[in-house]
Amino acid sequence: DTEVGPEGSFPAASMPPLPLASASGSGMDVHVEEHKTRSITPGTYGAVVIEVHGTLRLAAGWYTFTSVQMWGDSKILGDRGVDTRATGLNVWIVNTLEMGEEAKIEPAWDDAKAKDFTILVAGSDPNKIRDPALGPPTTPLVPTTVVSMDHKSKIHGLLAAPHGTIWMAEHAGGKGAFAAFDIVLGEDVEVEFESGFSASTP
Repeated sequence: DTEVGPEGSFPAASMPPLPLASASGSGMDVHVEEHKTRSITPGTYGAVVIEVHGTLRLAAGWYTFTSVQMWGDSKILGDRGVDTRATGLNVWIVNTLEMGEEAKIEPAWDDAKAKDFTILVAGSDPNKIRDPALGPPTTPLVPTTVVSMDHKSKIHGLLAAPHGTIWMAEHAGGKGAFAAFDIVLGEDVEVEFESGFSASTP
């Protein structure tokens, strides 16, 4: 007795505008070794890889990364800096954002809000699994999405991936606002809304 059909037309005119992320450029790659901490200043960079228990600290400002890959229990922390008025962090990612188990992205000061850390991912969902572990990519052992958040990974900020999918595994989530072409949530994902996207966001 299941019926399939539209409930009504999609209310496109009344929906808020989706941030359209675009990013380009590439610079020096950033590699943070296991159990190490590295700090960088605003600018254009290549691929970012943070190994297990590694921490990358970002000063306030604008960043462009080719891609971001975070291994288990790694962190990207935003610093307020000496000038307390300079609290905004804007990260533009050309391709993909991959967060390992219990990885975290967040501003690292007590009264920080989600609006203080914006992440715009411009890439699209990949066509196949990169470096599949058990042979050819016929079974999706890992998510083939432009943003993947593994088990218990968290984001405190505003995350947009308008050209692809945000995938959150079991017990992942965060605080802020999330926008994407599609969003897929595993079991026990918890997301708390805080300071959404500005209407003036590009």
